[in-house]
Amino acid sequence: MFSKILIANRGEIAVKIIEVCHSLGIKTVAVYSEADKNSLHTKLADESYCIGASPAKESYLNMKAIVSIAVACGAQAIHPGYGFLSENYEFAALCQENDICFIGPPPEILKNMGDKIIAKETMKNLGVPVIPGEFAENDISKIKSIAKKIGYPIIIKLRCGGGGKGIKIVHAEEDLEKAIIFAVDEGKNFFNSNKIYIEKYLTEVSHVEVQMLADKQGNVLCLGERDCSVQVNNQKIIEETPCAKINNIKRQELFSMCINAIQKTGYVGAGTLEFLMDSTGSFYFMEMNCRLQVEYAITEMVTNLNLIKLQILIAAGNPLPITQPQIKFSGFAIECRINFQNANFENIIKKLIIPKTESTRFDTFLYEGYNVPVFYDSLLGKLIVHGNTRKLAFKKMLSALNQLEIDGIGTNIETHKQILNNETFKNHSHNTNFMNLFKPYNKKYISARERVALLTDKNSFIEYDKDMISHDIIDFERYSEKLNHAMNSTSENEAVIYGTAKILGVDVVFFAMDGNFMMGSMGRVVGEKVTKAFELAIDKQLPVIGVCISGGARMQEGIFSLLQMAKTAAIVKKHSDCGLLYISIITNPTLGGVSASFASLSDIIIAESGSVFGFSGRRIIEETLNKKLPDTFQTAEYAQKHGMVDIVADKNELKGIISKILKIHERRFYGKDS
Repeated sequence: MFSKILIANRGEIAVKIIEVCHSLGIKTVAVYSEADKNSLHTKLADESYCIGASPAKESYLNMKAIVSIAVACGAQAIHPGYGFLSENYEFAALCQENDICFIGPPPEILKNMGDKIIAKETMKNLGVPVIPGEFAENDISKIKSIAKKIGYPIIIKLRCGGGGKGIKIVHAEEDLEKAIIFAVDEGKNFFNSNKIYIEKYLTEVSHVEVQMLADKQGNVLCLGERDCSVQVNNQKIIEETPCAKINNIKRQELFSMCINAIQKTGYVGAGTLEFLMDSTGSFYFMEMNCRLQVEYAITEMVTNLNLIKLQILIAAGNPLPITQPQIKFSGFAIECRINFQNANFENIIKKLIIPKTESTRFDTFLYEGYNVPVFYDSLLGKLIVHGNTRKLAFKKMLSALNQLEIDGIGTNIETHKQILNNETFKNHSHNTNFMNLFKPYNKKYISARERVALLTDKNSFIEYDKDMISHDIIDFERYSEKLNHAMNSTSENEAVIYGTAKILGVDVVFFAMDGNFMMGSMGRVVGEKVTKAFELAIDKQLPVIGVCISGGARMQEGIFSLLQMAKTAAIVKKHSDCGLLYISIITNPTLGGVSASFASLSDIIIAESGSVFGFSGRRIIEETLNKKLPDTFQTAEYAQKHGMVDIVADKNELKGIISKILKIHERRFYGKDS
């Protein structure tokens, strides 16, 4: 057995590994970045060493620095945790070269099974169904050829990545190049790798993973499956085990298939086989994660096994202490990832109350007075509960969420409460699209997705360019933080969504703005997506229905934001010149750049009752004119009276009104070109 282990990680996983090592009588070594000098893992470890500056590339991804410290302090093994270098075969090889045990698979297995293309080919040869996909050199012409062969929509992934990073969904060829640039950039930043592969994008699926353990003697254990379908921006936020959507016959077939695959590949250590399960219950292999998963703790809850302890025992050459028939699965376990939201200038934990109830644990690195760094993943901790039934586990989790208090920073605790109370989730009829259909945040405005549900026919909306995101193009202070907060809190990548849809059977191009995303302010990507919506309508010769909301142009993008006004105005005119109809729907408030461009240029303007519509805010106009304006100024009713709005209606009346207008236009009762 090892006498000293270095933990090449941070946060809650570093804390948990240290706890397990100490329970085994093993001394621990922590490494940390400058930003993490006061982190809990540095206080709990027997020794702590700084390995570099705050950015991960200069610290937690610095292989040579980590191994050098391990050698210098006499550590016999390195536990990589998850993320960072946990699946990096070069790091595992470097450990091996320096006579240090890497607690995980050997380098050659990491290289093969950690490579998504080789892993898929391996599984395919073993009879495991896989999703169609191919490795793509970073050559745009070759990638276009692969995408055409597979068929759109496609998904771009990092060949050796994980954690939702570098993933882009592409619906059409014109969006491919930007998506590739995005994926490659994230690969370089998070994994020191820029290799990508292309895969067919499947919809209406559940994300199911199977936890495996294998020792050096060839013994293999399957520790059950986990449902990880609740995701925000491709990152899991709730996991549960067992998966309530799978019956026991399917479960045993899945387990047998996984055990056979792990045995034949000669895998060693902890790992998960990741699958997408379609509505028929068929499984398609995606990838293998050759490491401990964030959500490993729920497996511990239902098996009463300590996975980190077993990892260490396997690495030390011990055989697994139990066999498959000895594993007893008990009850249900759920994990809610408590994430950091809305960063401030200082992010200090002022108050921390952790639930102390039976069958509940909170794995975290937080303590009162701690200043949370903003350089890394947003995970603050994992709230995990166990219950004899899924219903009881839900009840316990809601109770634990109500008891958990983290004051001083923003979190997603309220989001979790609302998800757990959602009927679709409670009835286990959710899939990976769940968070796009259900908006469980405390929102000020009706969301863009709710507008889709309110105004278009059920399941008719086909979204385009979902993954277009804004960047800090003029290096505006803290703009990246604000964008990340907006994405995390709304589950959208920008303040507008668009696509094709039907309204009472009539085909349209539909776009809707979301005021919960930075007040729906006009930014570069907002302008680009609205422009693309009209281009799509021109190509398909369809009318456009646009739901508008805005708090003005986005100051953080300066001139790039203002330029969108001219761009969108020009495409609206081009659409009109084709004799096509455009109806804008004014919601509260619609002001500034949106108002002055595409919102006010439609053929028919419909305003929701009580909405505010104008080119500038009331206060600015009053200060400029040095006079008080009427109380009704800029209301929908005022705008209609003065000829700026054609129709004022309640939101529940809008679909019927739009449908009547579309029917008239469809039957050519009038012609715009006459």
